[in-house]
Amino acid sequence: MTVADQLQTPLKRPDKKLYSLPGGVLRLAIGVAIIGWLMARMDIGDLLNALHTGVGNWPWLGVGFVLLLVALLACGVRWKLLLAAQQIRIPIQEVFRIFFVGQFFNLFMIGATGGDLVKAFLTARTAGGRKTEAVSTVLIDRMIGLTALVLLAGTVVALRAGLFFGNPALRPIGVFVISFMTLMVVVVVTPFCRDWLEHPRFAGRGFLPDSAKRVERILRRAYEACFICRRNPRLLSQTFLLSLANHLLAVIACIAFGKALNMPLGWLEYLTYVPVIGVFGAIPITPGGLGLREGAAVVLLGSAGIARPEAMLLSLLLYAGLTIWSLFGGLLFVLWRSSAGTGKQRIRC
Repeated sequence: MTVADQLQTPLKRPDKKLYSLPGGVLRLAIGVAIIGWLMARMDIGDLLNALHTGVGNWPWLGVGFVLLLVALLACGVRWKLLLAAQQIRIPIQEVFRIFFVGQFFNLFMIGATGGDLVKAFLTARTAGGRKTEAVSTVLIDRMIGLTALVLLAGTVVALRAGLFFGNPALRPIGVFVISFMTLMVVVVVTPFCRDWLEHPRFAGRGFLPDSAKRVERILRRAYEACFICRRNPRLLSQTFLLSLANHLLAVIACIAFGKALNMPLGWLEYLTYVPVIGVFGAIPITPGGLGLREGAAVVLLGSAGIARPEAMLLSLLLYAGLTIWSLFGGLLFVLWRSSAGTGKQRIRC
């Protein structure tokens, strides 16, 4: 079944625990409020001047946006490798189609997991009898990308400990990143340091009551799908390197945006600050980390002598680039719906 075929079938409304309109609106309001608070603490004239400077250097903006597209394509290749590891054979063009549709819903569906739910749904419809494994790849893909980001940021903070822990303004950020990295190692690495389903307590027996055997089978299959990465060092290294490429391309894109804004920073400063800003952007309090990322950028880049308007615009340009390519996913979604001849059907999300 192709993506066009899948889009003919209405999407079931996600469980309210996973998709909450009031909760999504609240998260959006928090992000907008943080942006408003930051803008209230800076001169609007300076902000407009910085924006004018950036627009005047539009070729650098174009370079940054193209680099962000390449970064997203690296994520699509990473997910393709994870699908192949689960014996799920989906053509690469279909993988990228589902990936960009998921990007669109991640950014524009008000909820905590909207895009991932759509991505998992479309993938499961394509995977035949391996629906559990297909859905698991979405979670695995997300965790590998986040782990790579946190490890990169934590490594930067550790290597530049004097900068982060010697500056009172940056010390809380350094503590947060190191704590986050430690938590990620415990949560992601520890459960897969061995195959716990082979543990004497679980091997050959159930760990849930008989009334929940179907749930237990799904959980076992999902865990086994995750453990495939642990058994396959080549797969793990390939997906991790693609994740690093994704984050480093984001750093280079920010260098291009910084050039557009005439920011006097060297590559080492970008490599130091951008991954840490990305960690704050990954906190699921606001959509896409809106506001949290900008606040972190103002504090971090401010310590390097960058004015608040330029610091906030750099972060917003990163967000704008991802938004543009997410809109591309929305365009694909609309075109497939039209080509599938589903004029009388509606997709309910």
